[in-house]
Amino acid sequence: TDRLIKCGVYEEYLQWREGYRRWREGNAEGAHGEGAQVASIAATTEGPLRLEKSWRDGYRSWRKGGIKGAQGKMEAMGQRSDELECKPMARNGSRRLPLVIYDVIMTADGESALVPSDGPEIAPMAVKDFPEEAVLTVRVFRFFEDRSDEKTDWEEHLLNVNSGSIFWLPWQLAPNMHTKAGAKYGTWFTVHYVQVFAKHFNSAYHMCNEGFTGGAKTFGSSGANKKVTGEKMPEGYFWYVSPAAGQEHLRIQDQGWQHLDREGPYDGKAFIKLWQEQGSPMQVRALQDMLAKVVEASVERKLT
Repeated sequence: TDRLIKCGVYEEYLQWREGYRRWREGNAEGAHGEGAQVASIAATTEGPLRLEKSWRDGYRSWRKGGIKGAQGKMEAMGQRSDELECKPMARNGSRRLPLVIYDVIMTADGESALVPSDGPEIAPMAVKDFPEEAVLTVRVFRFFEDRSDEKTDWEEHLLNVNSGSIFWLPWQLAPNMHTKAGAKYGTWFTVHYVQVFAKHFNSAYHMCNEGFTGGAKTFGSSGANKKVTGEKMPEGYFWYVSPAAGQEHLRIQDQGWQHLDREGPYDGKAFIKLWQEQGSPMQVRALQDMLAKVVEASVERKLT
């Protein structure tokens, strides 16, 4: 909050939050009603699709150093952001990404919901509340055992493989969660940025085998929250399938998804060690913060 106030965008955040609350309560003039395209645009072009501008877009643009975000607004008024000690944060990516990227979490009734991967914390937004053709940019997590596998085509572009939501990180790595020993699928992981039609978060899930699809025709999803011990957890995870034939993965219209970028690989052992040291938290913001620390540490090691 202090950072938002210092950067002159706290009032804008409060206005957006109030609008979103009204929309959730059914007011057509809320955050969603003020323009039904807040999180969607017609999928009629090739290449990465962009979300409509909103305050969150501007905030994320500022976080990444964009001139149209909060920083750009201040500079247009003649006030430099460095005078306010508001430094933009750079992403460790090679390609320009949409301004808003989501993590997917599981609601109490087992449905998919979205939260921003960084920036101000907001209430989860149910995927079912979006139009079916809404294009949602999310990050998914892919594990593998041999680090050299990162060079394969399917690992680079998430082709005909399975991945998971952010909660898949502790579920896959920790003992007595998904498996008794933990880390069944290896300890190296990559972060992939993909765009998916909202409707396909309810499409069928299929298992894949190292670049070979198991029959999936579109991006698909399946949720789980039962530990190998039989205990059910309120914080479940989602598995995904991202099928691709030829170059069809380059067009979201073909199979309901498209790949934008990849980061990593990162050391899952470092993540699970930090997770356990901090008391094994199962809150999405805690997982996001720990992931950011693992990524930053990896980048620092590469620079030294």
